[in-house]
Amino acid sequence: MPNIVQTMSDFPATYGEVMKPLDLDALPGELAQRCSTSPMIREWVRLYDRVQRAEKVSSPTQWSPLEVVAYEHDDWTLFSRLRGYTTCEIADFKAYLALCESIKRSEPDGEDFLLQASLAIQRLVSTEAFRQVEARLLAMSYAQPLAPNTTEESDSSGLLHG
Repeated sequence: MPNIVQTMSDFPATYGEVMKPLDLDALPGELAQRCSTSPMIREWVRLYDRVQRAEKVSSPTQWSPLEVVAYEHDDWTLFSRLRGYTTCEIADFKAYLALCESIKRSEPDGEDFLLQASLAIQRLVSTEAFRQVEARLLAMSYAQPLAPNTTEESDSSGLLHG
């Protein structure tokens, strides 16, 4: 069995470090067409790419108890702050989420479109180094128990609200 890294220090800080640049001219058929005709779709593609590149490489097995609690309580703003995201990165993510909701409401196939577009963009920017990071994170999740306070039975809401 390969040697599994037990800490995050050997990983890149963000996924952007192991992704190819997004070539908008290489977008597949329908996505390219919709991107060229819809400013909202074009902005979503740019935000999706920016958010993915800024995403910090992490494993729930390495999160602090407070990070786990923020994640479990779906407090993505607190979770993002705890993980060290900048104000600008948090604003980008908020704008991305809002744009996703707008697309779901305005496009007849909104949710399916977002899924298919996400996968298409991931295929374009993925590299062997990116796939290796993902494989190593998966191996870590199998090799280590989750961080403390990750069970539904634990009542750790006091960590969030003092």
